[in-house]
Amino acid sequence: MLTLFAQAADVAQKVVEKAAEKAPDAAAKVAEAASQAAAPVAEAAAAATGPQWWEYGALGLMINGGPFMWPILLMGIVAAGVMIERYRSLKMLSTNTE
Repeated sequence: MLTLFAQAADVAQKVVEKAAEKAPDAAAKVAEAASQAAAPVAEAAAAATGPQWWEYGALGLMINGGPFMWPILLMGIVAAGVMIERYRSLKMLSTNTE
């Protein structure tokens, strides 16, 4: 939820920047107030942002394992495909084709 507030703070910052182009003196006051209001929310969002979903489980282990883990994963997928193909071809040997 704090990330939504941080995104809202970013949108507010963009609005202030556009307002600054049209009315520089008023925009400076608005920018000051907006930055003071958004600063605690942005700090809380940065502090509350913990590990993301991809940092858990098997994918987290793959990422933490480094670049040598990805070829191992690829070879595991190929090996699983070969096992499935071999199982299907051996299963076809016992079927009656007549």
